[in-house]
Amino acid sequence: LSAILGGFFFSLKWLYNPLFMAWDIPVAQWGVIIGIAMLLIGLGSYAYRKSVRTALVTPILMLLVCVAAVGRPGPMIAVSGAFLVVHVLRGYIEAMLDVDIAQAVRASVRASVLSLRSLSLRLFSAGIILVSGIIIERVSFSVLMYSLAACILLTAAYPLYRLQIAKT
Repeated sequence: LSAILGGFFFSLKWLYNPLFMAWDIPVAQWGVIIGIAMLLIGLGSYAYRKSVRTALVTPILMLLVCVAAVGRPGPMIAVSGAFLVVHVLRGYIEAMLDVDIAQAVRASVRASVLSLRSLSLRLFSAGIILVSGIIIERVSFSVLMYSLAACILLTAAYPLYRLQIAKT
């Protein structure tokens, strides 16, 4: 689950260019927007530390809605708001998964598990970037974002289900 979501988050930075181009944002403003987005990741991590523990499924469902909303044609304020919320949720979800991994894995194998997670994350990211480029070129950015939300849902559903069973 961490590799699936991490792969999406890792590849997100490669989607900024087509997103900003689709929104007709001048190149000079891209850095400011990306900087704000990166600060929001930290805000999400901070929110996790200060919040009451929730089920992982809740922020993931919120993430899926926001990812789909980023691709939705509509009022710029709503679409850009969804874009920024994705980054807050990224910080929150990554912090939650990091804590869960640290608690679930023995110290003797933690480095190996984190290394496997890093490798898996990069493999998922490579696949996402490859397919994203093809979809953007042949179809549209909106279809890409809807497809990403659907793929995250399909690939994360089983691990989430297994985690829910393990906790009951």
